[in-house]
Amino acid sequence: TKCTVDDEGLAEMTGLLEDQEKARTYQVRAVCVNGVVSTNVVTITTEIAKQLPNAGFESWSWNQTDKNGKPITKNLDLVYWKKWFPWAENEAGEGWNTLNEKTTQDGAAPSKFFGLPTPPYVGCCYVANSGTIPTTDCTSGTYAALVRTVGWGSGSAAAGGASKKGDAGYLYLGTLNKSSYTPQYGIEFSSRPSGVSFMCKYKPKNPVDKFIAKIVVLDSEGNIISEKQLSESECGENSNYTLKRIELDYPKGSKKASKMYILFQSGTQVEPGSTNYDYPPGANLSDGEFLGAQLYIDDVKLVY
Repeated sequence: TKCTVDDEGLAEMTGLLEDQEKARTYQVRAVCVNGVVSTNVVTITTEIAKQLPNAGFESWSWNQTDKNGKPITKNLDLVYWKKWFPWAENEAGEGWNTLNEKTTQDGAAPSKFFGLPTPPYVGCCYVANSGTIPTTDCTSGTYAALVRTVGWGSGSAAAGGASKKGDAGYLYLGTLNKSSYTPQYGIEFSSRPSGVSFMCKYKPKNPVDKFIAKIVVLDSEGNIISEKQLSESECGENSNYTLKRIELDYPKGSKKASKMYILFQSGTQVEPGSTNYDYPPGANLSDGEFLGAQLYIDDVKLVY
């Protein structure tokens, strides 16, 4: 353990033992350089070296429901999209989330004639598609997260056409506002990590595209204590899994943490068109996709 005192008399202790399960309590008393011992004893408690739920992205579930949450049961043989969630079935909680409910909102069961779907082709992946999905291309375990830019929207057309809408894939800690389909960032988190590490690789469709990775720690009033985004120079194309790390700094006297979030975003180039998306094959009425940048994320670890 090391203790330093600055010119303002503010003492900082480093090297205290951390624990992932419980906090440790210490009693501290100052001793002056002239040998005078303070009678005032200060009790301090360390923060738990807490890790994140589903940090290896092993748990996933999916459903096929309409925008009102009603299960789709008709003509399922012609429904090719899935609404994926980064948690096990019936285990939704405060943890990772996505924009998949936004990009699948136009999905439904198509009507059919002689066994073929009829317009609008609401069972096709290029109309409704999850941006963030599990992948077996991982660094450990069975799965990683694949965060993708996808085109979607009722009225999209394969091959010569284009998607009506497009969105980057999101993977973040927080919840989703289901009325506006906007992220509500942050989970309850009372520890202050010194950073985060993760494994990733990146395949942009548009060579100018860059992915986004950031971590933010907030106090109980919603003020940002510390935030840092991975530098743009580290967010370009990379065909092999690489370890990335984001370091955090905390100002002296900063308040205790109350919330935090991490965000992974597949890119910013989302405008529909062939520059940002590969197109589904012509005459495709099934699993063809408008697919843009692809960001692979695995083994997220908070550093203390």
